[in-house]
Amino acid sequence: MENKIIIVSGNTEREVSSVVGCQVEWLGTNGLLKIWEPFVIKGTKIQIGSDSSVEILQKCNVNNLFLRCAAQHSTVKIGERFSIESGRFILPKGMAQQTLVIGNDCLFSTNIFIQSSDGHAILDKNGNVINCNGGDVVVGNHVWLGNGVSVLKKAKIADDCVVGESSVVTKPFSRKGCILAGVPAKIVKVDI
Repeated sequence: MENKIIIVSGNTEREVSSVVGCQVEWLGTNGLLKIWEPFVIKGTKIQIGSDSSVEILQKCNVNNLFLRCAAQHSTVKIGERFSIESGRFILPKGMAQQTLVIGNDCLFSTNIFIQSSDGHAILDKNGNVINCNGGDVVVGNHVWLGNGVSVLKKAKIADDCVVGESSVVTKPFSRKGCILAGVPAKIVKVDI
């Protein structure tokens, strides 16, 4: 099957060959990039692997993003009214069935890094793999990521949370309405 870029306006879908402000690179076959209007995209590069899809819902403002959905059978879904100033979202090649979900009304600052796996194996002295290959990343609705935040494999951030500058989120956080900060991130304030 062929790769497709689809623009959705209301109930109408149209296939296009390119998107202004976005360079698309196909890393396999049967890839899909689907974007809902209205949107603003500037200085962005999206790579999509075989049988994988990237969906960007309406009213998003995407600036200076490198999004690599190279993992086969993987999905990136970005919710409505998402805004980012710059970042890198990586679902590495060689992995399969990785998922990145970002909810509605999220505000991401600059230098945001999200990765669904280690990207490579780490071996012990006997040659045994000691790291986990990866896991889905989920960011809830109405989440604010400060400058330089990293969100790593298997991390989840609940709705209505703020992640402080240069923090590294390494695990699931299910409590809503809190501030996460530190390396690794932990809850530093609740009921915000």
